[in-house]
Amino acid sequence: MTILGHLQRGGSPSAYNRMMSSQMGAKAVDLLVEGKKGLMVGLRNGKLIHTPFEEAAKDKHTIDLSIYYLARSLSL
Repeated sequence: MTILGHLQRGGSPSAYNRMMSSQMGAKAVDLLVEGKKGLMVGLRNGKLIHTPFEEAAKDKHTIDLSIYYLARSLSL
């Protein structure tokens, strides 16, 4: 069985991946219990934060195309 999330990341999750996803999921549930909605949980400077979706999406984010093309060629 192939788990799409593992395939997209390039392998099985590490212990760090598992702990971080558990912490982020718990934070998201805590926010919902508090009645807070429309927030994205993330990591900044090693600490869990939450940001409104509107704020997270307002800036234009770009990627280094040379890294994209390198990753693309290595995945073939």
